[in-house]
Amino acid sequence: MMNLKRKVLFYAPALRYFVAVAEHQSIRGASRELNVASSAVNRHLLKLERAFGVKFFDRVGRNLKLSEPGHILLRHAKRALADLDNAVASIEDISGLKRGHVSVATVESVADSLMPEMVRSFQKKYPGIEIEVQIGSAASVTERLAESECHLAINFTTGEDKGGVEICSFELPVGAIVRKGHPLASKKTCSIEECLAFPLALPSRTLSVGRIVHQLIERIASEQEFLQLPRVQSNSLRFVRNFVENDDYVAFQTHLGLKNEELLGKLVFVPLDDNAIKVDNLVLMRSALQELSLAPLEFAAHAQQCLEDNMSGAN
Repeated sequence: MMNLKRKVLFYAPALRYFVAVAEHQSIRGASRELNVASSAVNRHLLKLERAFGVKFFDRVGRNLKLSEPGHILLRHAKRALADLDNAVASIEDISGLKRGHVSVATVESVADSLMPEMVRSFQKKYPGIEIEVQIGSAASVTERLAESECHLAINFTTGEDKGGVEICSFELPVGAIVRKGHPLASKKTCSIEECLAFPLALPSRTLSVGRIVHQLIERIASEQEFLQLPRVQSNSLRFVRNFVENDDYVAFQTHLGLKNEELLGKLVFVPLDDNAIKVDNLVLMRSALQELSLAPLEFAAHAQQCLEDNMSGAN
């Protein structure tokens, strides 16, 4: 990230201190990150509030929670500091410095499957560039991109994302995931009705694939009667896969993230033959609020090539 001394030249400490307090929800946590005294952080924060004539934080227990004006200022502050980071990175590019920083936000399944090799192969070519990978839910990845907390995002999306510009996208069919030896494992395709004859391990609705699966199951269940078998839900696809490995549960995911389990002979991906099920979309996006400097641009091109190679190999 940008050198702290350079930030001091462009922005008053109060703005940087405010962002740190908002992220840590405490003055003490901010002071540790900034390596300055707590009294200095508090003094600048009070100065900022006096200048605006509003309270940016409400005290809740031991934590400081952002007020409504605080949320407004935080959005501005993050974007302003992100723009400054990019400006300095561009200057360093022109200066011929062989270093830089790239921040990528993504979801668990991508982080487990595609990101390690993507980062390794990029750093073989550009060893001086630091890669930061932030992992979260699809919603949190979208929010980080919208708030300029990352340069790029690789995310599952339903086309409702805001704050990002699409670089490329790939359709991924949703299938049933079962253990080797499961009654459905030998089938070339299966229907949702066949899956509903078994206990279900479902991705939660907070996940893109979870929304797709829940909507389809609810539609079919409303049209037909099915025996109510055990269900388990989780916002972790890794947990769901582990749950399926040792029982007759059926899970629903895309093919992404199953490579290791399939190589070990643990799990089988069975495509669904139900025409009503939607595909999930894997999308590489950049922030709409900032121009990318050279390092993020190079990584974006590298990521697109890796995704294209991976998706063509999976078909």
